[in-house]
Amino acid sequence: MDFGVGANTELLVSHVPILGEVNLLRYLARAIKSPLNYDSDSDCIEIDSLLDICYLIVRARTKTERASLLQSLNKSLGKAQWLVGRSQASIADVAAYSAIKQASNMNEISANLGKWFHRCETVF
Repeated sequence: MDFGVGANTELLVSHVPILGEVNLLRYLARAIKSPLNYDSDSDCIEIDSLLDICYLIVRARTKTERASLLQSLNKSLGKAQWLVGRSQASIADVAAYSAIKQASNMNEISANLGKWFHRCETVF
């Protein structure tokens, strides 16, 4: 029996697999009563977009592509403590933290994202 770990997280629900860490987070946030559930939030479209960006960061093939995606995260962060201008962490923060930790070098992120990243390390 082989229990090898692949590069892509997978959850099989029925006959439909849920591929990727970000999509697994989406599923769990909606399936479980959780403070990370964002369906009823007014900014759910922005959060979904950020989750898509996180998925792409992990799969970026070049530093230039990754830099553009990281810039989008930085723009969402702005001067707030958490992504989407929130005062507390959201599912987007969890996904972005994981994506950056997996795919980026700390010298690839802006000072603003660096402060946010260190904040995430203390919370998550």
